[in-house]
Amino acid sequence: MPRPRPPIRRTIRRTIRRLPPLLACIGGLAWAAPAAAADVVVTDFTPASFDEFALAEDLGNLMVMALQDAGLTVLADEELTSRVGTAADTCADEPACPANLWARVDAPVILVGRVEDEGSRIRITVQVWQRGQDGPAYIYEDRVSRAAAGEFLLRIAENLAPDEGPPPTVTTVSPGVVEESYAPINADSPADRPAVREVPVEEDRPLSDYRLPLYVQQDFERSGLPLEDWLDEARIRTPAVFLEVHGGAVMGDLDRRYDVRVALYDEAGGGYTERDVYRYETFLNGRGATGAVVLGYQLTWWLDIGVLGSVQFGHKELTTGSEVWCAGCNPSDGTDTLLDGAGDPEQVWDPVSAVLGVVEPRVRLYPLAKGPFKPYGLVGFNLRFYDAYTVPEGEFATYPEATGGVGFGPTLGGGLAIDATERVSGIIEVPWTYVVSPNGPQVSGGTKLESVPAQFVGVNQYICFKAGIGVAFR
Repeated sequence: MPRPRPPIRRTIRRTIRRLPPLLACIGGLAWAAPAAAADVVVTDFTPASFDEFALAEDLGNLMVMALQDAGLTVLADEELTSRVGTAADTCADEPACPANLWARVDAPVILVGRVEDEGSRIRITVQVWQRGQDGPAYIYEDRVSRAAAGEFLLRIAENLAPDEGPPPTVTTVSPGVVEESYAPINADSPADRPAVREVPVEEDRPLSDYRLPLYVQQDFERSGLPLEDWLDEARIRTPAVFLEVHGGAVMGDLDRRYDVRVALYDEAGGGYTERDVYRYETFLNGRGATGAVVLGYQLTWWLDIGVLGSVQFGHKELTTGSEVWCAGCNPSDGTDTLLDGAGDPEQVWDPVSAVLGVVEPRVRLYPLAKGPFKPYGLVGFNLRFYDAYTVPEGEFATYPEATGGVGFGPTLGGGLAIDATERVSGIIEVPWTYVVSPNGPQVSGGTKLESVPAQFVGVNQYICFKAGIGVAFR
């Protein structure tokens, strides 16, 4: 007896229930299907920073071209992306990336590259992964000049290239007739396209552009090194913006002193009028700390120019006092008479901290072109800014304040630059500044005072002892 057919609605419901797993199975098979066989898979070269994507792309393309020129079929770029999506992006930063690609590509070798731009050098790392291994079989890493980057990738491609076919054979068919039989040419090799041997970046400058002394040029010729490698090894200072940070001590005219005295007339009714004002301002010999930043440009190996911004930490001293006089009170001759016990007593205030700002355009001259140790001479024009005094009022007198100002003078000195690398330097520097203005004490008034305080003077100069570090942006 035939079995009854299920209702149509029930059949449709069963079919719909089975569609999701069926579609998932079909999609999984399509996703897992390996690509057409290739000799090598080249993942996108991973840049060390966001600024290096263009360079990484150029080197990745160059790697593909070098492999193709070596006779290898390559799966890369859009074709690889169409098979694996974004799984091959930044592969060098994903430890599981090469292993996850084996099931989705049909190739015995996967190349994983990483690129780091170090200025005049490029650090290139290429890992060679082989099917069936848990880690890279080979790692090629080098720090090369931009012009030599292509040659480095070509050597990797040559190492991965298949062995050449047998040499040509010659068979003699009959006397006087020679028939040659050659191994077949690999049809996948683009014979009409020469291998590109340089990264498409700017070319290196010739040695003549650096205007080096003859003995230094001869040293380069004897070295046998590429120019960029030799410049690094010889520590040649090439044109670059640089930034330095200094710290140290300053000695000389650093502290300041302000003495102010006021003479008053005792007027009838208890009022006072001004008789005389004595003001004495000067820098004093002292010691303190200093910090500085220098921004400049290395024009050539023997000359750089820059601007120093600095702060100096010293002290300010202050003394005040006042006298009260009676106008014409001397009965014998009608002259003014000092009233004993009247007026503000002499007050020596506690010193307070003071900060002076310095701006100094400067030039440095280097007698040596090569080597890590480079002594130099220094010439500059020093501008030093100092602030005003705030003077407390007395019981009898209101004291005038001392205004701030700008001092200036020439700077001479020397130092030693220690070029630890092509970019980083240590600095030891001793600049000396002669203070042209203000030169000596600034004095006014005092002729109608009974007494004025002792006068101190500075030395009209100061010297700094500093050490620091510099970074060149080449």
